[in-house]
Amino acid sequence: MAITSTSTNPEVIKKYFDRLLLDRLESKLWFGQFADKRPLPKNSGKTVEFSRYDNLLPAATTLGGALGPTALSEGAAGAEDAITSSTSTVEVKQYGNHIKVSELWTMTKIDPALKEQVEIMGYNAGLTLDDIVQYELSADKGAANFTGNPAAGSTGYYVGTGFGGSRGGVTAGDLLTADDVRQAALGLRKKDVMPISGSDFVMCLHPVVVSDLQTDSAANGWIEASKYDKPENIFNGEIGKLYGVRFVESSNCKSALEGAASARVYDSFLIGKHAYAMTELSGAGLRMFMSQPQASDSDPLAQVGTIGWKATFAVANLNPDRIIHVVSGSAVAP
Repeated sequence: MAITSTSTNPEVIKKYFDRLLLDRLESKLWFGQFADKRPLPKNSGKTVEFSRYDNLLPAATTLGGALGPTALSEGAAGAEDAITSSTSTVEVKQYGNHIKVSELWTMTKIDPALKEQVEIMGYNAGLTLDDIVQYELSADKGAANFTGNPAAGSTGYYVGTGFGGSRGGVTAGDLLTADDVRQAALGLRKKDVMPISGSDFVMCLHPVVVSDLQTDSAANGWIEASKYDKPENIFNGEIGKLYGVRFVESSNCKSALEGAASARVYDSFLIGKHAYAMTELSGAGLRMFMSQPQASDSDPLAQVGTIGWKATFAVANLNPDRIIHVVSGSAVAP
């Protein structure tokens, strides 16, 4: 009688490792979890179109210079409204990495060493794609957008006196404070930006910036994620919230020695709903490749196999007004 096993069904093993790779990748997509997802159909070309829709104004009219409600006439629906939209078109690109492994492994069993190597590749894929999303979020945050207090409409600002300055002027003493968070959240609310979850926005920030915020004596409204009413609904990397902002901690948030006296400068992002979009990775976007050793001119004794990943990926910043880019220093040594 024929016996079904991993030896006769290597596809079962491949599906296991595909899932393992994707799970490890998704655990490192701190920014990706807040993006609108778009499918990536096969054989549909290299261009992906992301749509952005603007809110409708209230159905109201001006009465003597004051705003008042507009009532419908009996039996009449009134004039129709229209939702305005715009599109962002981006070209998908391929990203990937691979490693060589010795012949002392096989795809016909779930070997612990092979499992660990696949997990490492998933971790690498997650960090890579997370970097791409971060770059897109900060790509159009030039000096013209760093104009001051976010509560006054700025989409980017430098922590410090008057919210002004430059990256080169950021010092180790320019720390993110509870008031900075309050001002940034106010900036999004004044623009009627929709929150990510319930009434809360999300801020992604580096662990040392989190430490600065938590040591601020004014941050006395901080709620630990473990103390939420429904802690099972926390985001990946979420640690707590303050002033209607849920904080996601990521050591992959970018920093660089660009400040005054070579101070390390940290980038944090406050995010509202529908701010950016990316291609769906669980479909045709991400693939894992595993090859067993085969004799060839470059490997005559069939001693080397490979494990790798490749992603066909794109991300678009749909509306910069729904993101506030915060630049700060830190009191914590890098």
